[in-house]
Amino acid sequence: MTVNIPVKNIAKRQVNMQPNAKKTEQKFSYEVKSLRMTDVSTMLEIHNKGQIPRTPQQSANKIATQMFYDIVDDKGKLIESEIAIYSKVNPEYKELKLYSPVDSTAKFITIKPFTCFVNKNGKAVEDKNGNLVKEYHKALEMKIQIAK
Repeated sequence: MTVNIPVKNIAKRQVNMQPNAKKTEQKFSYEVKSLRMTDVSTMLEIHNKGQIPRTPQQSANKIATQMFYDIVDDKGKLIESEIAIYSKVNPEYKELKLYSPVDSTAKFITIKPFTCFVNKNGKAVEDKNGNLVKEYHKALEMKIQIAK
């Protein structure tokens, strides 16, 4: 018995870029190897290397985890992160991050690296509203022009 399932490609827009853009702070660096945007998703391939930069918020009871990445468009709208796939996590690792789609009129995106924290017991540090405490690394922010 054969079952035919109709499939329709709804992604009319496809932007594939290899920016190979790199930023470094202290002993940590990351490189954006590829950026793929369609009408249904945004995928970012990042290579990370080194120790997470120390921040003023860190202490014996507030330990930085790995680096995470928010993306905002040229209007400042946060693009929602959906999922991440990691290779070996320390000290050098690659990740593929899947986000919601970026608006097709956006001229650029900004990648905003941040760390979250855990306490000495390994529990995530949250603010009074129950959200993860994030510390952004301004020196690592990267603006990528979107090819049209």
